Amino acid sequence: DNTELAAVHAIADKKWNYQEEHYTALTVYALKDDSEEIRQLAKKNLKTIGDLYDERNDDQ
Repeated sequence: DNTELAAVHAIADKKWNYQEEHYTALTVYALKDDSEEIRQLAKKNLKTIGDLYDERNDDQ
């Protein structure tokens, strides 16, 4: 059964719409490393990916 609510996001025109805590949790889980270094890396990567999507949207 997959009817459980996973996340709530505000409606936006963005193609990339991850909540920071969800992206961080996914990164920690995937790397099996809950260190502060990995959490900071996830935060930095999320910002970089978001910036790239924003730049592409600005070019269109």
